[in-house]
Amino acid sequence: MSITMQDKWDREKLTQLRCTFLLDCINTGKFDERDSFPSASELTKTAQSQTPSFPCTFIPQIEGEGTLDYYEIQIANAQQIPTRENNWHDFFNGLIWHQFPKSKMLISRLHAKDIEQHGLSPRTPRRDRLTHFDECGLLLLVKKSDLAQCTSFFHGLSTHNWTQVYLELRNLWHNVVTPCLFGHASAEMMLSPFVGLTAKWVLVPVDDDFDTCSFAEKRAHVDDQLLSVITYFDGFTSKNVLRPIPLLGIPQWCDKQNANFYSDSNYFRSQREGVALTQQYPPRWPLKQ
Repeated sequence: MSITMQDKWDREKLTQLRCTFLLDCINTGKFDERDSFPSASELTKTAQSQTPSFPCTFIPQIEGEGTLDYYEIQIANAQQIPTRENNWHDFFNGLIWHQFPKSKMLISRLHAKDIEQHGLSPRTPRRDRLTHFDECGLLLLVKKSDLAQCTSFFHGLSTHNWTQVYLELRNLWHNVVTPCLFGHASAEMMLSPFVGLTAKWVLVPVDDDFDTCSFAEKRAHVDDQLLSVITYFDGFTSKNVLRPIPLLGIPQWCDKQNANFYSDSNYFRSQREGVALTQQYPPRWPLKQ
């Protein structure tokens, strides 16, 4: 496979990412010290060193060569993750697998279940939403004891009150609400961010001792909690769960966050009339109350 310009390894770009979880994963795996993309076998080795019970093996996917099974089915049934080498998109997919293997495996199994029941085409609404989250998901981590004080924040997110979310309640970001990239496509695009970059957010309540944990402990806990969230919402079967969030509005995730930036209504768009509040609102734990 030829390496395109956008797939040229540049470890300096990795250090410019703003997501602390992703940066720690990069640092722990020493990817910021490399001179080239890791191979599929190297991704497997790193994953197993960080998580001895890591459920899958990364295998090379050669351009133009098919596989016996559809992508998600191969993961769900054979525990193999086809991975294009020298490819930013698949590299970041590997990093998300390193951090949240249980949740990633659940997504693949839900895909496989729908394919078994309904066939490959047309895709089910659940598969469409799972794919969108897998590619462009953003986790918003909040300690359970802080959920009550975040009611206005998540109402603002649900109604696209961006002034409230990004300016009036700005102090909540990184102090009470911790953003964590889950979507590997979003992670790739953050290497060269552009106005218009948008994710789908999911609230993930975490234990109150979260801040005292190591990053490895945090990742494992977030993975368990996210697994519960995805399961509760049945893999986002309903259209009233996932909602958009402009990624570059997050404090510290973009350098030019002045008044003119936040007034750009083409990026920070108003909510369409008649759209229901997300089922994630109000913020709560346990989810079923």
